[in-house]
Amino acid sequence: MRTGTALSIALACLAGSAACGSSESGGGVAINAFTGTVEITGALPAGATCVSTQTVTFSNTATDIHLLTVPGGGCVRFFNGSTTDHWPSANPANGCTEMNAPARLTPGSEFITPRLGGPKTCYWMDGLNPPGGGGGGGGH
Repeated sequence: MRTGTALSIALACLAGSAACGSSESGGGVAINAFTGTVEITGALPAGATCVSTQTVTFSNTATDIHLLTVPGGGCVRFFNGSTTDHWPSANPANGCTEMNAPARLTPGSEFITPRLGGPKTCYWMDGLNPPGGGGGGGGH
């Protein structure tokens, strides 16, 4: 499957499509070992740097964190600690496109989001391991 197609399917899954697997967590969002939620607790304050940065690390089988609480102005760092590519992405329908990495993360690389503002809830996932897709990383 082409990467663009996998990412489109994955985004549709986060939007609540019924064809995306049987695991669900609140609001009908399909989940797997490569998905998570970021709760942004406040508005975006003035300033140019992240007030805090929390890291999500991809391994070959899952991510180490699935729920983050980030203050307004905080950032999320996605680090690829696995031997396959991963692609952090968010559901654009919930207003969290700032969590979309511009490209896949090769092993050892990272993506840091821009400063996040809320309050809001963002759902993220690995676009190369979409919910209902079985996991495994790499170049679907």
